[in-house]
Amino acid sequence: MFLSSMIGYLTDIPSFHEQIPYCINEVSKAVNTGQLTPEAEKVLDTKIERIKNDAKDGWYFEANNMFIKSFVWKVMESFENVGCIYLHRNPIDTFMSHAERGWKVGWDWILRPHWKMNRLRIHRPMSYYEALNWMWYEVRARFDMWETDFAKTFIFDFEKLNDLEEYYRMFEHFGIQYRKIDKLPEFNRNANNAQDIPVTERYQEIMQWVRPQFQHPGKEWAFPTDMESIDLDNQRKARRDVG
Repeated sequence: MFLSSMIGYLTDIPSFHEQIPYCINEVSKAVNTGQLTPEAEKVLDTKIERIKNDAKDGWYFEANNMFIKSFVWKVMESFENVGCIYLHRNPIDTFMSHAERGWKVGWDWILRPHWKMNRLRIHRPMSYYEALNWMWYEVRARFDMWETDFAKTFIFDFEKLNDLEEYYRMFEHFGIQYRKIDKLPEFNRNANNAQDIPVTERYQEIMQWVRPQFQHPGKEWAFPTDMESIDLDNQRKARRDVG
């Protein structure tokens, strides 16, 4: 979320964090098992359509970990000159980040080790936290597999998210025009806020909402499906248009 905010702040590129549809749960399963359903195809087509609508002068950025996990195939079929940023984080830190949030049944965003399209396919069942550990290596293996197909790639170290010079280096690597600033900004939660909220406070506020969404023992998927998310988003847009 912070990375997408920085790219939107320093450049004129439309920049988003996990735009609807996310391409999670049933869609991810359909893609990764090689058994695409009409519903999954509809979600993927909607994803491509929204990217085209939101792009400006051929530029678009989305920070979404599901890219390499579910909709990379569709994007590569639909666009040329696709670049990829790999946000590298220590696997232990990644695991602890998930563990501290208490996402005990947050399978929506998690790959299953036995799925057909995996690079590191494992047939035995795994718990959620075992799958988290395995997925760190699977995501890296997928990035390595696709790296030569991307027009350009950039490995961004998570520890440098607050380093302005690293952003400038990345923009120059991709040939992107950018603005230089004197210090790292604090982003508002919305345009109506008069006062900036510190990153740590915003994170805590977001997690107060997220945690209950993932505390549903016995349910495979904690979030609504992509189809439901698309419908809700369209309803919100219709209400805004009427208002």
